[in-house]
Amino acid sequence: MADDEPKIPKFIKRKGYNMKILNPKYYVPYMKISSALHGYDMYSPPHKSNESSLTEEKAKENFDFFVISKNNRVRIFRKWIEDNFYINLDYSAASIEKLSDWMAIYAPIIVRVRKDFFISYYTYNPEWNGKFIGCNLIFDIGLYIGEYLIKKRSFLHWDMYRYNNVIGDMNKSQFYNKPFIAGSFYEIGNVIFCPFWECSNALGSELIFSNVKINKSDTLRAFVSQAIYMADIPARAQMQITEDVKDGPLE
Repeated sequence: MADDEPKIPKFIKRKGYNMKILNPKYYVPYMKISSALHGYDMYSPPHKSNESSLTEEKAKENFDFFVISKNNRVRIFRKWIEDNFYINLDYSAASIEKLSDWMAIYAPIIVRVRKDFFISYYTYNPEWNGKFIGCNLIFDIGLYIGEYLIKKRSFLHWDMYRYNNVIGDMNKSQFYNKPFIAGSFYEIGNVIFCPFWECSNALGSELIFSNVKINKSDTLRAFVSQAIYMADIPARAQMQITEDVKDGPLE
């Protein structure tokens, strides 16, 4: 398993396990989001495989599809969350706060069926419909975060991920050739997968079980704050983060 691959708890790995135990506090949110996701627009790139395993030509075709699709997908997502949850994502700092609060409630139940969830999100196979329809929503949340960062720092832009500072052989990274935010001297992270991490962490947590309190998460707000901080570090500067920036400015 690659170092940056999410750690899947043993109970998720059990064959056939689909986490039927649900905290009663999630009953209403689960019914609400399940209803809201019905008919949600599916993201379907031309090549259904992890881009790291595709040829450069096919990976570029997937990326071109992403670029063509992203503005419409963000528009659909913003309308969806406003129509169903009355949240106006207007690219203000307050919108990140609202989205982070929303994720604290709904992240664990966006995709309730756990078997093949990680595989589906990375490879688009199984396709993102039916029980995996929530993958589209996770992806679109990442799109909104990326567009938010670009609006706040105009030198940032979408590109294909071509390097990895952690793994020596970049072809072993599941992020290779996937969309990410470029333009910063220091890597600010793969925003498409930021909400995925939040969701996957929630899947493996004890939050879903009935005898545990629900603790509010602030992962998305912290990610955006740190991404903006990293983007502002000038080229060739000696990077020394001497303070906790997770509560820093969002603009």
